[in-house]
Amino acid sequence: MTARRRGATLRFAIFLAPNMLPVYRFLADRIGDRLGCPVELVVGSSFDQFERGQADLGVICGLPYVWLAAHRPRPVEPLAAPVLVGERYGGHPVYYSNVIVHRDSPITRIPQLQGRSWAYNEPASHSGHTVTLYELVHIDARPGFFSSVVEAGFHQRAIRLVADLAGLDAAVWVVAALTAASGLVVAVRMYETHRPTAQS
Repeated sequence: MTARRRGATLRFAIFLAPNMLPVYRFLADRIGDRLGCPVELVVGSSFDQFERGQADLGVICGLPYVWLAAHRPRPVEPLAAPVLVGERYGGHPVYYSNVIVHRDSPITRIPQLQGRSWAYNEPASHSGHTVTLYELVHIDARPGFFSSVVEAGFHQRAIRLVADLAGLDAAVWVVAALTAASGLVVAVRMYETHRPTAQS
């Protein structure tokens, strides 16, 4: 969090999926109430905003946090990590990457995706991008493994674009499933969950 004069508006930058906006609004309101100052919710455009003093606090994925924390001086410090409700979380701040495919897809394992298409949100996403790359390394996949790769921009769009495969943050999947009236999860199913990742 950058140094700000007492009572000044804090800029709370968000970089995660748009379907999480109500959660971020709730957080911003609670933080403002607790600190006794206004909190402005802004959609982040670059993780460098923390270094440039353009964001006072924010919610970011674990991978960009690791990148930022390696800078000297360190422009970010972890304040909190979410603990999601559910047996698989065990009361700990971990998250999963859910792998989804079309509801009627016969795919049940990563090797079956050779020659298929993959939609991911963005390269800076651990759950939507890096975890899948890690799994591909484990099966010794080579460049060209997928017939096409689409950068969706964010998890919700990856769900809409699900070609043959998409990876996404489990929290985004839960919110999408809870708001199924949007039609996002009607045509897809979760077929695999990558191992949990500890949050900082």
